[in-house]
Amino acid sequence: MPTPSAHGSGGAEIHRFTPVTATDQQDDGSWIVRTPKGDIRTPWVVNAAGLWGREVAALAGVELPLQPTEHQYFVTEAMSGIATMDRRLPSVSDRDGEYYLRQEGNGLLVGAYEKDMRFWAEGGTPLDFAHELFPDDLERVEENMMNAVERVPALGDAGIKRGINGPMIWSPDGNVLMGPVPELDGYFCCNGIIPGFSQSGGMGLMAAQWIIEGEPEYDMFVWDIARFDHWATKDFTRARVQDQYTHRFGIHFPGEERSAGRPARTRPIYDRQRELGAVFGLSAGWEHPLWFAQTPGATETAGFTRQNWWAPVGEECRMLRERAGIIDISNFAKYRCKGPGAEDWLNTVFANTMPKAVGRSCLTPLISKRGGIAGDFTVTRLAEDEFWVIGSGMAERYHKRFFKQVPLPEGTDFASITEEVCGFNVAGPQSRALLQSLTNASLETADFPFMRSQRIMLAGDVTASQADASGGEPVFKNGKGIGRVTSGTYGHSVGMSLALGFLRDAEPGDEVDVMVLGRPHRAVILSEPPFDADGERLRS
Repeated sequence: MPTPSAHGSGGAEIHRFTPVTATDQQDDGSWIVRTPKGDIRTPWVVNAAGLWGREVAALAGVELPLQPTEHQYFVTEAMSGIATMDRRLPSVSDRDGEYYLRQEGNGLLVGAYEKDMRFWAEGGTPLDFAHELFPDDLERVEENMMNAVERVPALGDAGIKRGINGPMIWSPDGNVLMGPVPELDGYFCCNGIIPGFSQSGGMGLMAAQWIIEGEPEYDMFVWDIARFDHWATKDFTRARVQDQYTHRFGIHFPGEERSAGRPARTRPIYDRQRELGAVFGLSAGWEHPLWFAQTPGATETAGFTRQNWWAPVGEECRMLRERAGIIDISNFAKYRCKGPGAEDWLNTVFANTMPKAVGRSCLTPLISKRGGIAGDFTVTRLAEDEFWVIGSGMAERYHKRFFKQVPLPEGTDFASITEEVCGFNVAGPQSRALLQSLTNASLETADFPFMRSQRIMLAGDVTASQADASGGEPVFKNGKGIGRVTSGTYGHSVGMSLALGFLRDAEPGDEVDVMVLGRPHRAVILSEPPFDADGERLRS
């Protein structure tokens, strides 16, 4: 029989000893929760399955980045000093000693997050697990316990009443996984909760607001399930959980980057950036350069004062302010919206009016359900029916919820191309001159004004060691065009990049410039073929 809660059911029913065997989403977005005692139809499924959060999510095709661990604490016998007190002792969290301590009856409860931690149920939480305790292994926490005794000497004279070793479940950053799953309608997660009952009231309120009103009143991104995506694999989760557990009571610093589980994913330029001295941070799973050190392989120090990044970052800022520099902006989310209804759809989604002319760009906020700012985007019109949209990479999965709320017009497509496209920003007062050396398109302000976009051809950093003339390339002498290449290739027998062509006003030995991929490449006019000039090999 359904069992109401002790404080009034509010229309809810509790079915004990009723396992969920399936969660099937219907065509209208609603769900059928299947149990041996019958099906339950509902517009929303809330996954608050604790240690079984992974297994319940899997029934809906969702993989949650969660991993349980063992956790130990012990309770002492009654201590005379506590029994005679007329007040309750404060709770203690010792970040140096890495233990916590609070009053339990007339004794103390002491727990720790030891370095020699243990994972549990890596292959899945057993369905028949009934919250049993594991065998004590207090030797693993001995160092932490001795730190507690040093801080509270009376603890050393107290006997241990009982030891507790049980499971707790972690996300990769130790925070809750909460919120609607962006890819599914009507599926809400409330998983990875470590403190337990102490968070239940606030979480219940936020969940209710999120489900009923479409958005909670507070910024919940640090708990939002959308902060992780498919890149948070089992291996990544395992490594990060180990790091979170063993450093839970460590002292953490502003902007601290942790190396566990990395790299999760890298871009094609990663190795080159590393060779240039890049020091990387984690951005939506990507390795992203934070700053560049003089010596490759440098690691960032952490602290409350200025660290080893301060001087190099200052140099980078001055370089960009006074000259020019290249910034990797691949960590931004990138989308393409294409089709006859693209402009109308984007005007519905975003607050600003989309640009009318091809090549124009605009900045626009994304408005949240409560009327706040959910994101900031740049939109560029590439064609009459095509737009390029740039937004936060870290919030890409979060923004997916807002995009889904506006149906796409027939024949119109909106798709993420974040994993297909990289990006760089050339910035600074000399940025136009720097980029001009790589293209024949004019980058003068009059030809390429502010907030405009163009498709231009870039030559890249190409030398004759990387590309060869193949035919049609113009040839210049002292800045004046004197002819054109008719054919060309690399001569492996002589180790030269060779070209044939018709020239005027030139003699053997003259130096000329051959335009390969839009850039001048210095060449010398030969007086004779570089191989077998007299034809001796041919006649032999």
